[in-house]
Amino acid sequence: MAVRPQSVLLLYDLPTPHHPSPRELHEWLDHPDWRDERDVLHTLEKRRGLKIEALGVYNDLKGILHRISQDQPDLVFAMVESFKNDRKLGTYIPSVLELLTIPYTGANPQAMSLCRDKAQTKKILSYHGIKIPSFRVVHPWEDLSQLGPSSLPALIKPLSGESSELLSQGCLVKSRQKLGTKLEELRREVQTSFIIEQFIPGKDVYVALMGNQSPLCFEPRELCFPKAKHPKWCFATYKTKWDEAYRKKWQVHTRKLIEPPTVIAAIKRCSKKIYQILGLSGYARLDFRLAEDGQCYFLEANPNPAINKEDDFAQAALESGYTYPRLIDEIMAYGWSRFQNSSV
Repeated sequence: MAVRPQSVLLLYDLPTPHHPSPRELHEWLDHPDWRDERDVLHTLEKRRGLKIEALGVYNDLKGILHRISQDQPDLVFAMVESFKNDRKLGTYIPSVLELLTIPYTGANPQAMSLCRDKAQTKKILSYHGIKIPSFRVVHPWEDLSQLGPSSLPALIKPLSGESSELLSQGCLVKSRQKLGTKLEELRREVQTSFIIEQFIPGKDVYVALMGNQSPLCFEPRELCFPKAKHPKWCFATYKTKWDEAYRKKWQVHTRKLIEPPTVIAAIKRCSKKIYQILGLSGYARLDFRLAEDGQCYFLEANPNPAINKEDDFAQAALESGYTYPRLIDEIMAYGWSRFQNSSV
């Protein structure tokens, strides 16, 4: 189901107001932080007959409007995660594209905004019968001494955080005293709302999905800690995601989930249901915690996850027979078809 637009505008995050020249852009893309943009851009550039332009977005909405008006792209490959260095504002870029009726890749703005609020997402899914860990939200203005009881052990993380921000092994607490101490420590670091979530001993599981009304679900993958003494207490921290030296030292890696077929089938059915309930489109990754008894608990939804060649999404697609160029084609096709009122 490949789509062949004649022109594509790649929108990406710009770290400074300075717009790079084509040569400077390709130099930037050699940095590990730009793997997603690099792999997508290089793949699109190899497409015969495709006009590809790239525009960095910092804090200038007029620049986006001018470029779209000038180039009249058939499709926008949307890779913007923030605006004015604010991730919340980044979710509004698809809203601008919606108003302009320009086809774009990835999640729609309603789903992006919803998934940023982990608590609201969990409440909605719990209503629909999806298993979730028990949780509660603590706001910056709340008196911690007045907190009610929480299910322990518990994990403390930012309510709207992404990419495991502020999440360390120390965020896993097993006593009421340590819960209060850790919350105070995190509050001194950043003034935001936190979610206190029941910790499920087991393993982190990632499920990649792609599509609109009827999503395609790839095989689940698991996060592995082969050198850990007690792997069931390990989870995805900031270091396990972004510190290459740490990952190498502890041999942290992901692989295709090894579980009985019945468990895997149940996870995939649940994932498709969640994708549809949340109104996701384009592509997304769902994170779960798989307990030792085979029960799977939803943790969070990630619209527009990392799609570089080495990341879990592309690896899961590859295991299902989708080469990287084909994966990028499919992502564009779903973005295109959503504006053609096609149910794919």
